[in-house]
Amino acid sequence: MAYTGTVGTMNKAVVSAVALADEREIKKEIVDATAEKSFANNMKAIGRFVPTKEPVYYHWLHGELGVIGSFVGSTITGSTTATISAPLTAATSGFFRIGDQVTLSSDNRNAVITALSTSAGVDTITMQMVDNAAVTFANTNKITWTGRNDIEGGTAPTNIRYIPTSNFNQLGISTENDVITDIQYHSQTTFMGADGQPYIQGVNHERKVLNVMKAMSASLVGSQISTDLFSTASPTMAISGKAPQTSRGFDQYITTLGASSAITTAGFNVDMMVDKVFDDPTTFSSGTNKVGKRIYFVPKDNVPVSGGSAPRISVRYFDPKAEKSAGPNVKWIDIIKEAHFGALAPIPTSSTRELQTTWTAYYGLEMIGSSQTVYAQTLA
Repeated sequence: MAYTGTVGTMNKAVVSAVALADEREIKKEIVDATAEKSFANNMKAIGRFVPTKEPVYYHWLHGELGVIGSFVGSTITGSTTATISAPLTAATSGFFRIGDQVTLSSDNRNAVITALSTSAGVDTITMQMVDNAAVTFANTNKITWTGRNDIEGGTAPTNIRYIPTSNFNQLGISTENDVITDIQYHSQTTFMGADGQPYIQGVNHERKVLNVMKAMSASLVGSQISTDLFSTASPTMAISGKAPQTSRGFDQYITTLGASSAITTAGFNVDMMVDKVFDDPTTFSSGTNKVGKRIYFVPKDNVPVSGGSAPRISVRYFDPKAEKSAGPNVKWIDIIKEAHFGALAPIPTSSTRELQTTWTAYYGLEMIGSSQTVYAQTLA
């Protein structure tokens, strides 16, 4: 005889009646068919939980030493000759210098930059083909840096300042709440909790903790960063006059800070890893959420940093154990703080005969070297 429950207010009488109605072939341990907590658990298992003391955290990084040169407008001088002059885009200006050797995408031939002028942040370059043969070149073509070639007795090249840039992310907060009355607290049921004891408290508390873990995994993967911060005075998404702060998840790191837009083919070897959170039909269903349609490519190695290397992916969090005030009413489940209130708490906090339990976690993803990642969308 199957029982189908619903999320909402617990009806203790119904739960107990179902549990006690038939002892013939009812499996007394509840089957856990969910896959919500896996991403957060995997990060913990490989030692990627890193404490932070700030709700917004940064990492600094060196950009690429060069760029792919793109051109603007229709001002291409010398096309179909061996000497071409053209203006670069503002975004790709400031990187190329006189004496640079470049490869033209038009026919994969080389040229050397022989002259350069700058106006309003836009570089106009003159390129001489190394074989002195004519080339057809359009403003849709691009150039890539292929080294430097100076002249005999030349002077030092133009100075370039490579300025580090920064990426940042911010913590979000996941919370959950559970209230059990005195009757529910003492009533037994043949359903078994996480500790093997036959109390409905154990079952319901376990599900609430799993819900916090589900929120963590879903956020670490699919969350998008908010413009509002906890400190925003006039938030656009106010709740009781205050702003929730959302974090940049795994998907947004790769799709917005990755090496390129979605790829359709891949020419490299991969080791496949599947995280169960991507299979959760209520969170990342391929019919409603693009995360469920994507394959992500992340290098397996660490990222070089000053003095060594660092993991590419980690979880930043406020360490609840760092709080000075604790006691019998407070305990921790990894990075989740659990607090008890009411007359049934280990140390009673009120005269109401109930046990209220709250869970709180402060966390956010950090992905350094995200520019070396890419994704493929497998479904439209």
